[in-house]
Amino acid sequence: MQRKLRRKGTLLVCGETRIDLRDFEKLRVVAIGKAAHSMVDGLALVLAPFVRLEGVVSAPTAARKPLTGMSTSWRASVPNAESWKAAEAILALLKKCDEKTLVFFLLSGGDRLSWSCRWTQRRRSKTYKICTGRW
Repeated sequence: MQRKLRRKGTLLVCGETRIDLRDFEKLRVVAIGKAAHSMVDGLALVLAPFVRLEGVVSAPTAARKPLTGMSTSWRASVPNAESWKAAEAILALLKKCDEKTLVFFLLSGGDRLSWSCRWTQRRRSKTYKICTGRW
């Protein structure tokens, strides 16, 4: 995460994209996949001291250490009851977002997935896709 994403004061920088954290009141994260816990840990390191993250982690294993502000569900490689619970938790989280919310989508899945990070800024329904490629 730190190789692609860095913070300069309140400015997040990923490639050519710059987002000022002062524009947002809430930071939310949705992390899905085998590397979900590691990606959230990396994001928290980059954001410190702006760590007021809340979110949902859906991963096949438990975290090595508790993730403050995160609800966690475990899922198998195929859809099951746990993946349904994770989807409901994600939708509930996103329903509480507004134009002052920055949402990080952290997705991992090996070769089946072509991107690792998507940031969504819901201001005026614009979506910014950055940090593409493998970490």
